[in-house]
Amino acid sequence: MASDFDLKSNLLSAPSSELEVVNIESGDGSLWDTFNVNLVPTILVFLNGKQIFRRDARRLKGLGKEDLEDALKAISSSTNS
Repeated sequence: MASDFDLKSNLLSAPSSELEVVNIESGDGSLWDTFNVNLVPTILVFLNGKQIFRRDARRLKGLGKEDLEDALKAISSSTNS
């Protein structure tokens, strides 16, 4: 399993044109409805306008490091194919 440092390094080393983090709590809240977010945190990954990964929080548990690792794997496999 990757360490917290490894996860941050993987995120930071991604080309900026390929990775953008968006906080849906800003603005009028319409993104919650647009992307059907009912629990937070929720991870959505898009590539070329298509959703390639989604992980919704589990009630009373949220998300863990493994969920972020899975998102990074989806990014890696999609950009390497």
